[in-house]
Amino acid sequence: MKKRRSAGIVAIIAFVLVLFIPSYIAIISYNKTENAPPEVKEATKLSVNDINGAEFAFTDENEDGKAMIDLFTSMISGSTRVDELPVNDGEPCYLVSITVDKTEKLYQFYFSRNADSFFVDKDAKVFRIPTEKASAFLGTPYAASLFKVSSAPTLVFNGTSNLLPTAIKWKFRSSQGGELVDVDPKSLKTAVDTQTAVSDGSFDLLFDMVPNRTVVVITDENGKEIYNGAFINNDITKLSNELRITESTVLNVTLEAEWNETDTLDYSGRATYSFNVDFSAPAVFSLGEGTITRGGIVLLTAKNAKDASKISFTSEPALTSGGKTISPVFYSDGKNSYALIMIDCNTDNTDYSFTVSYGAVTQTLQLKVNTRTYRAGYTSTVSAAIAQSHRSAAALSAFDNVVRSQLAKTSNVALWKGKFGYSVTDADPSYALGFGHSRTLTNTGETYQNMVVDYYVAAGSDIIAAQSGKVVYAGVGDYPGKFVIVDHGLGLFTVYMHLADYVVKEGDVVEKGTVLGSAGTSGFIANTGANHSIMYVQNGEPFCGYELEEKGIPGSN
Repeated sequence: MKKRRSAGIVAIIAFVLVLFIPSYIAIISYNKTENAPPEVKEATKLSVNDINGAEFAFTDENEDGKAMIDLFTSMISGSTRVDELPVNDGEPCYLVSITVDKTEKLYQFYFSRNADSFFVDKDAKVFRIPTEKASAFLGTPYAASLFKVSSAPTLVFNGTSNLLPTAIKWKFRSSQGGELVDVDPKSLKTAVDTQTAVSDGSFDLLFDMVPNRTVVVITDENGKEIYNGAFINNDITKLSNELRITESTVLNVTLEAEWNETDTLDYSGRATYSFNVDFSAPAVFSLGEGTITRGGIVLLTAKNAKDASKISFTSEPALTSGGKTISPVFYSDGKNSYALIMIDCNTDNTDYSFTVSYGAVTQTLQLKVNTRTYRAGYTSTVSAAIAQSHRSAAALSAFDNVVRSQLAKTSNVALWKGKFGYSVTDADPSYALGFGHSRTLTNTGETYQNMVVDYYVAAGSDIIAAQSGKVVYAGVGDYPGKFVIVDHGLGLFTVYMHLADYVVKEGDVVEKGTVLGSAGTSGFIANTGANHSIMYVQNGEPFCGYELEEKGIPGSN
């Protein structure tokens, strides 16, 4: 009975073993398969993209290609499965493609000089590469992108522009005491397009790897050689002091650098750098003259300051016009910029100090202002109805708005040539009222300062351009009547008022003396009969044009 029971137990155990052993065998087999390295035997092609994006292709048709294929297949076949990749997301890696039986297999390789190396297959499985195999790859030229000393030296211009070589031969050492290895040109970052740096007057060059010798050749925008010199070690930093460039120009720089091979240095080579420098010589500021009469304008020249928007200007005391603070506007013209500065006709200040900055240059300019006497007591018996209809606040505001709106059309270059002339044809014109004097309208009691020059003229006589320029407006208004505005550049306009008619149109280019129209009685006229008024305006502010008639604008001719 006991024997029967024992036999039954044995039979049950045998049945269980028969039933479950295949499952255990399958599990063990699955685990081995799951953890086994990818199969890459009989690989025929290999493609390697390093961390700089350089691509290297190998086939088994030559010895070098076969050796690299064998190295990568041995790294894969000898690897060990691990749970996770012990590097941060986004860590630079090699992208590797291996072709087996016409099937392409993709991998990501993470090489490390001082720790374990790994790869990840298409199923995101992670494997540790045998240390000796990874070390073998690190000794090849294709591992260059993993070593900082294998990268092309960077040339830094003025501390901001990083410049790459246009041509380079380079060696690096991957292990202490090892041989210097030639870097494959594909691994080196070189400049493809023309490189351009910007200079505000300084010219500082500095390498991240100091060369033993550097030769620098510089030519100007016309191809003329302006510098040719050699430097030892880091002496190239002295170049900025040796250059003597006083004009803004575009420079072409060619630089040959050498890094000599030594037992201790982990790199050596030769490199050529070629680039352009948009060179702005240090800015120089000047006034056309140091003394003017109040109510006039003076030209400020900003030499070597080609970007007017970057010019900073302050005045002490502040510039004003009609009780409000004003600021000059700078206009770019090629390599330089210009501004016309207006001094208020009623200023009490006799000295102004202007501080002007551009780039690293700040300069202070002094301007003395002579007084000008304006007379009062002039009267007009023009009717109250005419005054209210043609010289109302609304009429004056509308005229002012039209004049100021023309600023958007002003030329950024001076259109005037020499002295300004009269706007009437008489050699010795008869003034009805000069600039700055005061007039009282007896029928309204209003007293105002005359900001134009009024002439007595014969009806129908020619009104001519006081200076060359471009017509930017021809129209009619309550206050000016029929009028024409001529732009002379840099925000300077002349306005010709009270015309019977005009014979020019917007866009016409005129010379000094060109007929603009004829004298008439349109708009507000404070006297009986034909009357002509001319207004000089700078950036929307009226000023006295007498000195322009006497000597032009100093510093502009």
